[in-house]
Amino acid sequence: VFGTLEDLTHHEGYDLFKICGRRCLNVLAWGHPRIEEGQAVSVRGRFHILKTIGQRRLKNVMEVQRGTL
Repeated sequence: VFGTLEDLTHHEGYDLFKICGRRCLNVLAWGHPRIEEGQAVSVRGRFHILKTIGQRRLKNVMEVQRGTL
């Protein structure tokens, strides 16, 4: 998926953001990759209808593979 990075938030151990083109897709990246708001990025990974991290439940999110940002 290729698009513009938006709504970047940092959490303990991972980052969440949206990658947007005509539509937006929620993205989960483990660790803290060197990315910035508004940056054009290409990601690949596994899509989850529901992903649970501790108490947090993420819906409709792509979990990117390490090293694909």
